[in-house]
Amino acid sequence: GGKYSDIPHLPKPQIEIPIYEAYYSNKEEIHLKDSIGRISASFITPYPPGAPVLCPGELVTKELVDYIQSALDKGIEIVGLMGYNKEKIQVVS
Repeated sequence: GGKYSDIPHLPKPQIEIPIYEAYYSNKEEIHLKDSIGRISASFITPYPPGAPVLCPGELVTKELVDYIQSALDKGIEIVGLMGYNKEKIQVVS
C-alpha cells in the first residue's frame, strides 16, 4: 500500500552513452513529454525514496515519462526537472 502502490514499475535502464559523457555534453531543455527517445543529461530523482530513476546517458522511455508524471501528480518531489512546474528535462543535444 501507500504512496507508491499505484505508480508503475520502472523498466531496466537503457544506457546509450557513458554517464560522464552525457553529464558534460551540450544540453537542451525540453518538455518532459517531448523527451521520449532522447538521451537524458540529468539525474531525475524522486524524494522519497531519493534514488535516481533516470541518470545522464540513459534513454528516456515512455514508461519513464509516465512514471515521473505519475509521481508528480501524487505530489512527490522530483529533483532534476526544470521549469516552474517541473515540466522540463535536460537532454543531450
